[in-house]
Amino acid sequence: MDPIQNPLFKEPIGSIFRSKRQQLGLSIDDVARSLKYSSHLVEAIETEQWQNLGAPVFAKSYVNSYLKLLGLNPSIMDEIPTMSQTPALKSLTTVKVESSSKGSKWLLGILTVLGLAVIVAYFGLRQKPTETVALDTLINVPSQPTAQNKQTSVPISASPGNQALTATSTTAVTTPPAIITNEILLTTADDCWVDIRDMDNNVLFLGTLSAGQDIRQPLEKIGKITLGNAGSVALSVNGTPRDLNPLIKGSVARFRFDSDGNPISVTL
Repeated sequence: MDPIQNPLFKEPIGSIFRSKRQQLGLSIDDVARSLKYSSHLVEAIETEQWQNLGAPVFAKSYVNSYLKLLGLNPSIMDEIPTMSQTPALKSLTTVKVESSSKGSKWLLGILTVLGLAVIVAYFGLRQKPTETVALDTLINVPSQPTAQNKQTSVPISASPGNQALTATSTTAVTTPPAIITNEILLTTADDCWVDIRDMDNNVLFLGTLSAGQDIRQPLEKIGKITLGNAGSVALSVNGTPRDLNPLIKGSVARFRFDSDGNPISVTL
């Protein structure tokens, strides 16, 4: 009897990964590119061919990365028997029997080294201890001003018989406010897979957003965005909504931004 169709059995682990991937609108190649390993490893996980993942330490890494990408419960790892196996260790200890003449030479060498160490330690203890210096005398931490002040001198006319005086006034220097950079806002109404890269294809964000979650990123840093289940995502640039519908193919949208902050479709 097929365990997938029988409600008395749990859903196969590989089927859980495949169903979640399809729900997010991702292909096996999309997953392989995001996780940066080959497609046959993704297929091995979804078909439960754990022996094709290599040693347990590598298998755990592949499966754990796929779990995080899809946003699945990490406890699934405990249901995979091969993940808890510990590789058997082979003894590499060998016994080498030395001849009596060689053993005597080694013993003589060890005794010589020990004797030299004792002599060095003896003369070292007879030397006067070095003078200690207080830590406070080595550290001089200047006080940090709480505000930048600018002093100006204003001459005051002197009365007859008195010398001229100079009054000093202090004017606070105000730091100009920081410039607010452009930013994008992604808000999702359903589970959505998000991959945001910079101009050099480095990952800025990679993972699954749950319903109601959002993410913000500086517009000038973004090179390309890929969305799975893109129909559930609302995009705005500096608070202005942008329409993603023309960019969606199937359930996936891949796009970048032009100089005006408008999304433009890109290919792989």
